[in-house]
Amino acid sequence: MTQLKEETADMKKSVIFMSQKYDEVLESLGKIQKENSFYKVQVGLLEQRIDFLERKAKSTTFELRNVPQSSTETKENITQVITKVCEVIKQPIQRSDIKDIYRLKTKPNVKNISPIIVELTSTNLKENVIQKAKLFNKSNKENKLNSSHLMIDGPPKPIYISESLTPFAKKLYYLARQHAKKHSFSGCWHSYGKIYLKKRDDLPAIRIDNEEDIIKLSQA
Repeated sequence: MTQLKEETADMKKSVIFMSQKYDEVLESLGKIQKENSFYKVQVGLLEQRIDFLERKAKSTTFELRNVPQSSTETKENITQVITKVCEVIKQPIQRSDIKDIYRLKTKPNVKNISPIIVELTSTNLKENVIQKAKLFNKSNKENKLNSSHLMIDGPPKPIYISESLTPFAKKLYYLARQHAKKHSFSGCWHSYGKIYLKKRDDLPAIRIDNEEDIIKLSQA
């Protein structure tokens, strides 16, 4: 009986010890989770801050996409393309309005046509170009802006004009479009570098600032 009592006492001590260790582990895990949540918030804030600075840097920039590239393309060539496009949409620009212009480089073996990046001298002019492009397409639904307007040989290819998004916004826009498609939202678009979703036409737009916003919509 004495031996049994001793063994029982030892087991009790072991259980108490293990229980204390378990509580310590739980406490440590709780602290780690809180730290991770804190750092996750900080990373998110930093991403948004960087995105804000990048959006300011891109405030006068727009993209011209799906314009066929010639083998002897130069800055002069693409400048002529831009001025012709702006002439077509009735928002003429001067060469002096173009601060910088270039075509993005693509990775080897990538078949997609890389966009032309155009940096203008003012945000207002950039917005005017984008708005005039939308108005042109709205007024010419059967003959929207395409390569034939630029006298480019071959079958007409649609040409798109849009604001230049930051890497953060591009990723967010992709995720928002996926969500809109999956949940049959009526619209997904971007304006001034910000992403918007609309569940139905009669409901207000929802601004998407980060991935958490999309996760919350999925859980709603």
